[in-house]
Amino acid sequence: STSVLTSISQPIFCVRGLLRAVESMWWLISLGVACFHCVGAFGFSLPPLNIDKASVVTAGLGHSGDFAHQFHVAFSSLVSGECTFSGQPFNCAVSYFPQDTLEPNTSKRVPICFGCPDNTTLTFDHCKRTPNVVDVGKLVDYPRRHCGQNPITIQRCFDDVDYVKPSRAFIFRGLHDTVSAPGTVENTVGFLAQMMTDPAAQIKLVTDQPVGFEIPLAKDGYDGVGNCLRHVYDAPFHAGTAKADNWHAFDQEEFMGGVAAGFQKQGWVYIPEQCRRNADVGSVATPCKLVVFPDTCAPPEPVAPAVAEFANFAESNGIVVLHPCMGGAVDTARFPHAPDIARGKLDVYGQLSKDYALQYTPHMWGVASMVWRTLGHTGRMEDFADDADTSDTSRSVGASETTLGTADILDTLPTLNIDRSPGSILTAGCSNTGDFASQFHVAFSSIVTGSCIFSGMPFHCAVTRFPNDYMVAKSPSTAAGIHCPECDPNGTLIYDHCKNHPKWVDVKMLAQYAEANSDVDDPTVHLAGARVFAFGPTHDRCYQPPAMENVANFHLLYAKNKEQVKLVEDQPFPHTLPTNSTPYFNNRSNFTGAGYDGPGECLKHVVGHGNRLYPVPTLDTSLWLRVNVSDFVKDTGVGMTQSAWLFVPPQCKEGVCKLLILPSGCNAFTDGIPGGSDDDFARYGMANGIVVLKPCQGGPIDAKRFPLNHENLRGMVDVYGQLSADYATQKGDQMAPIGAMMKHLMGLP
Repeated sequence: STSVLTSISQPIFCVRGLLRAVESMWWLISLGVACFHCVGAFGFSLPPLNIDKASVVTAGLGHSGDFAHQFHVAFSSLVSGECTFSGQPFNCAVSYFPQDTLEPNTSKRVPICFGCPDNTTLTFDHCKRTPNVVDVGKLVDYPRRHCGQNPITIQRCFDDVDYVKPSRAFIFRGLHDTVSAPGTVENTVGFLAQMMTDPAAQIKLVTDQPVGFEIPLAKDGYDGVGNCLRHVYDAPFHAGTAKADNWHAFDQEEFMGGVAAGFQKQGWVYIPEQCRRNADVGSVATPCKLVVFPDTCAPPEPVAPAVAEFANFAESNGIVVLHPCMGGAVDTARFPHAPDIARGKLDVYGQLSKDYALQYTPHMWGVASMVWRTLGHTGRMEDFADDADTSDTSRSVGASETTLGTADILDTLPTLNIDRSPGSILTAGCSNTGDFASQFHVAFSSIVTGSCIFSGMPFHCAVTRFPNDYMVAKSPSTAAGIHCPECDPNGTLIYDHCKNHPKWVDVKMLAQYAEANSDVDDPTVHLAGARVFAFGPTHDRCYQPPAMENVANFHLLYAKNKEQVKLVEDQPFPHTLPTNSTPYFNNRSNFTGAGYDGPGECLKHVVGHGNRLYPVPTLDTSLWLRVNVSDFVKDTGVGMTQSAWLFVPPQCKEGVCKLLILPSGCNAFTDGIPGGSDDDFARYGMANGIVVLKPCQGGPIDAKRFPLNHENLRGMVDVYGQLSADYATQKGDQMAPIGAMMKHLMGLP
């Protein structure tokens, strides 16, 4: 046939095609494919096929492995698995981590950097050359939050991350790989393990084979292709023998949107005969599977050995192999910082766009359009956005929501008359500070009698290994200095396993730790009367259900009455502490908010015991005081600043008042007056006699003492045990100073 290769290693001549033209014309006509020319000259239009939509897998090595992983996450509604050989985690190449070595921003190879200081950029391939600097927990936030939530602000961004949950991944690095350092693929596994439902079953990591930077073949001692396919398809596949006539060079130009972004004019596709017979999209025959392997290639030149091996498996197992080819022309006027694209690489470095990992960008949308066609769609996806922003705005810092006020500075904390009755001393927070509020309440429960946890995890959960936990391969980056005494010697916990896999959590194990630790107030005594408000919105992508049920259930182990613990899980917000002005998830038409008062509901339950409290309509912001707390923060290398915010209503200077502690990443000496939910809490405090203490965490971390600490280096509070094993107790490096501030305010020793 004029549509096929008669030999993978030999050129094609039209005379051979005449002999088989009649044989295959029925297939091409039935697909609506126009008469085509000799493969060696032009190629043919990629046909729609009968493909099982749940059996699409990406594959690649190195830059194409990075892309296979990237494409899987971004188009997870289309892709059900990946085979990533020597690949880095999603969006890692342009992400700055505090331990990175920086260079002057003159490199064309790394034109984009999210978070770098001005006039600097990252070293090329920092996630592969120095994987120990990677903060795996930070990376997962990008696909979960970057598109926006209130509302979704970027269209054709990423598919909902829930599609990743059931997918499968085969991740490989050879022992002698000199391109990707040890720890690279472990980070990729650490990223995926946070997002998949059952990582132990869904992820297969191979790092023990004595090979280099390659996709090893069975003839060389390890069947990389076969093991990959058997895992991602969960089927006992065996290799057959590919037929040269089933290789087709197809026209890629129709998918390029008229932009020269590195695609060749032609790409390869392998279509087994059984997939040609079943090509009618409405066919009742068993649909075929699809492997997508973009890489550097140039029809009619033969495909690489690993791609040819995929074709061997494709022939005997009903798999179409789509092999988009890179190495074509690049419009250097439009893409002036794309040297690796010009060398035939896929854009996994941000050289075509700062949003390179999003759906609408040139390489992502081009390959997706080919997949879309192959899946049986005769129409075409929309052209990728010609106006996509390729400028570097990643270093810009958003302006503060509040302006720097003129609040007074106190030399030290005062001592006030604080009420000790149930519900009068409480702590509150959201996300990372919600985690901290949860542990602070439990550790100091003889003093703190209530808490409001907006998307938080239970006490001491982050470092506790549960029977069903999946062990991620241990590396400096995946372990990140987290204290896990029960972990396997060569394993570590999935980052945020209590949020990503809350069904594994056993709150009774957490209770055992709390009850046995002498530096934690006895929960059997002091949590008996505690009041807890636990809030988990329905569209929270960070804290999966039943994360907040676990918080509630921990406290229900001790509460005298069930009504002391209020669990709210029916509000359709994203990951947030909602105020009256917060709209529901992706509500584009709501400019005034949904009217759910998170701070008010919290205080109604904990302080009002079910009776509604009322705030003042506006606040005199001069009542926020900047306080020097150096008397309490002696160690300046554990993430605490020597400043704090203190809000003291006038009636609380002499009268009896309540106390609310809001842990936070801040600097009271330099930041603007607290706004947002802090302002809401203060307005309630003004009307109801509640003092607000806002200790400022997020300070410097001593990198020599804590070289593997990632979370605290980026300003998060310590809820992972990266500072010490005692992080959740009264002796914790951040717990102890805040406990001391609280006691001083109350006049306690």
